Formats: sequence, C-alpha cells, structure tokens
Amino acid sequence: MFADLMSLAYSTISLWITTASACGVELSSTASFSRAMTAGGVRAGASGLQGFDIREWWGVFGPAGVPAELAQRFSRDLAQVIGNSDVRARLASLGAEPVAGDPARLAEFLTREIGRWRGIISAGRIAVE
Repeated sequence: MFADLMSLAYSTISLWITTASACGVELSSTASFSRAMTAGGVRAGASGLQGFDIREWWGVFGPAGVPAELAQRFSRDLAQVIGNSDVRARLASLGAEPVAGDPARLAEFLTREIGRWRGIISAGRIAVE
C-alpha cells in the first residue's frame, strides 16, 4: 500500500518498524547519529548533517512531590523489568531500544532536550493549539 505512494516519509521508528515489513516498505535511514539496532541496523542518516539528531524517546513520570525513595525504588524495579530478556525482545519488536536510568538521569536528559528545542520552537513561533 505505502510502497507505491511515497518515496520519503519521516516518522518514528516504532511506527515504521512494524509497518515496513507488512507493507513492503524499505527503511533506508534514521534521523539520528546512530543505527537503529531494533530495525536490523538501519543506517544512521543524520551522520552527514551537523546537529541533526532526532530520536524518539519515552520517560516515566510521577506527580510532583513523590518521595525520593519511592522514585528510586520504582526506577530500580522498572530497570529490572526492562532487563528481562522477554521484555527487551518485545520492546525491540516495536522499535524501542530501552535504556534504564534513575530519576536524576531522566531530569538531566529532559533539561538538555528542553534547551535544545526551545530555540527552534521560539524561532518558528510554534504554539500549542
């Protein structure tokens, strides 16, 4: 269906990894500096574009004020689940490359992402509608 209609599409790897094989679409590259290991090593398409590194990511968040010890315990439990080979295989089949970390690591990542996109959003006058 898709193969006859498009020569280029930009979307998340988790969407296309399952669609590609079902529809005969070839994934040619990612929008990041690293290969998509869950997509059979699809090449890194952004390697020639300085500063162009876009990745899909998910985080697990709790309400403000969650006690630190509870957040740490949840983080440890989640890391244990993510470390399970069956869970990793299922996530890989969906295009996810899970990375476990603690709340501080997620906060640092989020700070970098916000800083990275803030200028683009401002310059493009992008607003929530």
